[in-house]
Amino acid sequence: MRTRFHLACAAAVALPLASVSAQHSMYSYTGPTGFDQLGRAVAGIGDMDRDGYRDFAVGAPQIASIGYVQLFGGADGRLMRTLKGSDIDDTFGYAVCGDFDIDRDG
Repeated sequence: MRTRFHLACAAAVALPLASVSAQHSMYSYTGPTGFDQLGRAVAGIGDMDRDGYRDFAVGAPQIASIGYVQLFGGADGRLMRTLKGSDIDDTFGYAVCGDFDIDRDG
């Protein structure tokens, strides 16, 4: 299944996700502040939770000057995990990538 990501920039940044085939919104995510840049980077990360659906990572590099990356489930859009940067101004979440199995466990 292919997924299209629409990014919207406004005071409160929202990240709506839509199915290409159906052309309707599947999920919509809003960052806690207007300055976190949620959706600056988005990547498919394979099937992390092994439910048969491709999951995805969404970067937000500037929340409180320490960025984060959120991992979402492709089946239902639920938040699976949040990874946070360790230092102020490290811009963690500025770029994300995926779709490879580092430890070859599936």
